Amino acid sequence: TPAAAPQSGWIVQLASLSSKDNAMALRERLRGLGYTAFVEETKTAKGVLYRVRVGPELERANAEKLRDRLQEQVDLKGLVTSYP
Repeated sequence: TPAAAPQSGWIVQLASLSSKDNAMALRERLRGLGYTAFVEETKTAKGVLYRVRVGPELERANAEKLRDRLQEQVDLKGLVTSYP
């Protein structure tokens, strides 16, 4: 059986978008490249945003390497943050 994903750790947030369709399209693009990408919906004072994230990684250093690799591959500067 496949190993379960970590329940906590570090993720790379690549985008925070107001369009759910755009967020899902980016998620699918990342998945097509082999990344574990997901979208989280969050409510803000300006409305709903869809955060496109990759991970989680257990170690922050691994998440930072992932961020750098993503920046080279998809030309988006990600933000490493704790998860959940």
